[in-house]
Amino acid sequence: MITNDEYDVLPLFSKVFYLKNLDYISDKKLNDIFIKCKKQKYQNTQINTLNNSQTSLNIKILDLKIFDDLKKIINDEFVFFKNNILKYNNTDFKITSSWITKTKKNNFSLPHNHNNSMFSGVFYINVNEKQKNISFENFFKPSLFIEPSEYNIFNSSEQKIIVKNKTIIFFPSEVHHTVLKNEMSDDRYSIAFNFFPNGKFGIKNTDGEVSINVV
Repeated sequence: MITNDEYDVLPLFSKVFYLKNLDYISDKKLNDIFIKCKKQKYQNTQINTLNNSQTSLNIKILDLKIFDDLKKIINDEFVFFKNNILKYNNTDFKITSSWITKTKKNNFSLPHNHNNSMFSGVFYINVNEKQKNISFENFFKPSLFIEPSEYNIFNSSEQKIIVKNKTIIFFPSEVHHTVLKNEMSDDRYSIAFNFFPNGKFGIKNTDGEVSINVV
């Protein structure tokens, strides 16, 4: 909210994006994760173009024992996000899918979102910290376009983000996003994941309360 003595500006009904650099992960630990990622097998993404990024064959990569520590870190960060930002304290969530994205020099992905999940996220392992690595786009744009004198969160339909190694992002799964072109000579590595509510959620004792056991 923007507030001064004359008026308030409320970003009502906006989407929430959570970004944090996990500095408590040591460089040694990150390098260990990096080595494990490089050893995995990869495939072209479903939209197969010449310059498209690749994903790991295993779409539950965080279920591997070698990634147990990282999975706990991601879960702990998400619990903080859901409890302290969204105030979803009484609802549990579970990671339903997770995969490594490998983006070679000059490769990228097309805009996409994630179905059958509520929140998605990315943890960055090896990136160019001087370039924008991911872009979020609002596909529900106004019917009229007026060019602003300055872009901000109130008038922009796209946001490109610079991230660092060890950065984690959580965002609503319905938001379209793009893995931007990798401009460094080394392959870019990140781990993406989806969260879904697990157990009972909704308003208690109403027809909106449901119970789902995520497998």
